Amino acid sequence: MRPSKLKIPQGVNIRDYQNTAYENWLSDDCSGIFAMATGTGKTMTSLYCAYSEYLRTLDSEGSNYHIIILVPTQPLLEQWAKETKLWGFDAHYLISSEYSWKQGIQELLNDFTFGLDSDFVIISTYRSLTNPDFIRILNNLPKDTILIADEAHTLGQKQIKSNLNKITGLKKRIGLSATPKRQYDEEGSEAMEAFFQDKSPYCFSLFMDKAIKLGFLCKYEYYPVVVELNTEEMKEYIQLSKKLAQHIARNGENDNGNSQAELLLLRRKRIINKAVNKLGALSGIINKVKKREPLQYCFTYAPAGDYQNEYEQDNVRMIRQMQKIFHEESPETKTHAYLGETENREQVLENYSKGEIDVLLAINCLDEGIDIPRTSIGIFTASTGNPRQFIQRRGRLLRNHKDKSRALIYDMVVIPMVLSHEDKSFFKIERNLVKTELTRVGYFAKLSENFYDAKEALAPICNYYELDLDTIITELEE
Repeated sequence: MRPSKLKIPQGVNIRDYQNTAYENWLSDDCSGIFAMATGTGKTMTSLYCAYSEYLRTLDSEGSNYHIIILVPTQPLLEQWAKETKLWGFDAHYLISSEYSWKQGIQELLNDFTFGLDSDFVIISTYRSLTNPDFIRILNNLPKDTILIADEAHTLGQKQIKSNLNKITGLKKRIGLSATPKRQYDEEGSEAMEAFFQDKSPYCFSLFMDKAIKLGFLCKYEYYPVVVELNTEEMKEYIQLSKKLAQHIARNGENDNGNSQAELLLLRRKRIINKAVNKLGALSGIINKVKKREPLQYCFTYAPAGDYQNEYEQDNVRMIRQMQKIFHEESPETKTHAYLGETENREQVLENYSKGEIDVLLAINCLDEGIDIPRTSIGIFTASTGNPRQFIQRRGRLLRNHKDKSRALIYDMVVIPMVLSHEDKSFFKIERNLVKTELTRVGYFAKLSENFYDAKEALAPICNYYELDLDTIITELEE
């Protein structure tokens, strides 16, 4: 056999399940989806497949590697560039709005046209799939090229899925996702699955419950913290709720996409996200943590931005207020706001991983491309209607580390109990919204070490709205 130019990175131990994933992929004609919980090594598993496939075909198909990797964001593009280099994949072509790439790619294609084989790892954002020139490039790559799609559910987006059937030249495909199914988008999910010629239970699956049980992820405790609206917030919330109920009564519950209904929902969401009492709740959480352990290696997620940019300054202001609370309750704790405009982001993360920063506060910048296994405390101050987002956030906290035996998650839950059974015009609407929020909470609670603590904390809300957390969790699992 020819000598290999690739290597398994130092300190990396390939687990049995990663080898199983590769074998399953081979058995499925080198195309399939890896449905793996955040923190279980999706990136490592796919690169092990590329590495193993290179070794398997080294003598029969030549000594060069050909890989294209699709990612949703610029930070993930940069993260993959670093990861691939650790394996010896050095010939990088990075494609996004941040790089000038067309000439280099064209020269690469010209080499292949004239019979000159070269190594390459093309890493591109998904946005490129809307570009006909990029589709042409994909279809002219060597037939043994392996396509790896990170966060593969992105392929189901409306502007991308229409181009998937135009990709005809690449047959070796790996889709990576902790949550392959797209919420409320069956058509998008089916398009993504068809692209990989795979469907549930998928080529390889490793979900969070099994990963925790087998010790691939650490155990965790989950504490929902119920937060009440103050008088002014409650008054405004009720007014908006009544307007929303009246609107739905006129137009029906399935009035999807109506701008007035969306605006009312966004305004209510803003009240929930910016609830003043969250600051007091944060004070309580800080003191509870300090009684148990040092307040270090902590991610704190502030309320996410609304669909309209006018509230962005509110989000930043909220983070600054939270930093002030940390300083008041724990002066020795070193905090840092990790925002979109943060400079020297890599240095900030390195300082955090070394323990020179104790708490990182962010809106959503910690959701992708961040891997700091030492993080053991998560404080969520705002709910997210996107299950994929809170699954990823939890997974980032559950990565194993030699100095971490379990993780702590504190989750602020704002559910205004503003309606009674007599208000039948919109009690049903509010109850459905509460059920959605409890679904998120139930997802966190069901695998925690202290499920009954969480259930007890939520009992007043469940009783008020005649909801049963056990039933919600059962429906979630179906």
